[in-house]
Amino acid sequence: MRQSGAKLVEVGTTNCTYAADYEQAISPHTAALLRVHSSNFQVVGFTHSTTLEELTALGQKHNLPVFDDLGSGCLLDTTTFGLGRNRWCSTVWRWGQRQSVFPETNSSAGRRAGIIVGKKQFIDRLRKHPLARVMRIDKIRLAGLAATLISYLKGQATREVPVWVMIAAPLDEIERRANQWAAAASGSAHVIQGESMVGGGSLPEAPYQRGCSQLSRQTAASTSRPPGC
Repeated sequence: MRQSGAKLVEVGTTNCTYAADYEQAISPHTAALLRVHSSNFQVVGFTHSTTLEELTALGQKHNLPVFDDLGSGCLLDTTTFGLGRNRWCSTVWRWGQRQSVFPETNSSAGRRAGIIVGKKQFIDRLRKHPLARVMRIDKIRLAGLAATLISYLKGQATREVPVWVMIAAPLDEIERRANQWAAAASGSAHVIQGESMVGGGSLPEAPYQRGCSQLSRQTAASTSRPPGC
């Protein structure tokens, strides 16, 4: 933004930001409305966030484009896997008059890239900027990105995209693997319920509960890896 010469005007407060805060900051110099994902942390308690619907309506009212930094390229509904609610791309794109920006390498589990989706008139302007040529990805990453997105289009992401294969794994399969590890430890391990985080920047508030093998420190380094684990 600094390179473009734009001036960032912050609105609202740390815990509460309303559509009215955006509207009060609009002036004849306002070029766009921007919403940014709060990555790696969650604000709890007395909080309020401006919804994309409200911001889109405000942009249409004042004839201003709306830019939305998703913070994640999530292409599946995370709640169906027992996870917290992510800002799902498919839901966000239903609302017009905005651009969406997100890293493709995060929840979509593809190649390292940045993706901008939105109105053609804005995309065309971005494509003509000198930085577009410098920042564009190479053909290998583009091919990997295409292959990953095709898996989503075919509804095969939970069978072909590694991170979703792991997330979608049934609990009984996780427990089977954990028991196999415990058995290989010759009685020095047992299976417990554990929690881990999936995508710290995308779902910082949602531990993922799964079974795991607990090994003693003395045996952890010497235990052989069971086949298929």
